[in-house]
Amino acid sequence: MDKQEEMFSMVEEQMASGLSGKAFCRSRGIAPTTLYYWKRKKARSSCGGGFITLSVGAVPPKGSVEVRYPNGVLIQVGAGDLGLIPQLVRAY
Repeated sequence: MDKQEEMFSMVEEQMASGLSGKAFCRSRGIAPTTLYYWKRKKARSSCGGGFITLSVGAVPPKGSVEVRYPNGVLIQVGAGDLGLIPQLVRAY
């Protein structure tokens, strides 16, 4: 595994952990700037600068939809506010 694969794996681990970036870095003994550098690099490499295809399933009436930006920011939108999603995407 090369350095990039190793660091991208660490970024995915942090995102799945539910820990903040600072807490994750403390637990792994790394500088937060290192994590944020690799998060940006991963986002740029996976984004490609274009649009991606989203598959949308049925949303329960009282459910919510999550929008996760490439930088890791997660926004939850209630099922009654689905009209906000295009605005959120354009705001990014």
